[in-house]
Amino acid sequence: MGEPAGDVKVLKEVLKNGLSHDAGLRRAYLTRIYYEGDKKIRVALCVDTESPPQQVIRPLTAHCAEHVSSIDIMFFSDLDQHLIDKLESIVAPFCESPRSR
Repeated sequence: MGEPAGDVKVLKEVLKNGLSHDAGLRRAYLTRIYYEGDKKIRVALCVDTESPPQQVIRPLTAHCAEHVSSIDIMFFSDLDQHLIDKLESIVAPFCESPRSR
């Protein structure tokens, strides 16, 4: 886990636009991830939202498919608390609702 390397400002703006429809959004993070047994570094969008993931995923994946070559999308509701704690200690949110501050 950790911030993706390089200039990711444009990617973050594209993702912010994709998240703009989610009225329940609390925070969104962009992080590097590794899957066990896979040597590739991947980039993941981690979303903390009050909305049900099934309500958010379809428009978000459609937006990402149009603008991003490959990204994994994870919701806090599907992650173990220790992973959320680790993420929040290493990576700053790039998108945050004013009510979550």
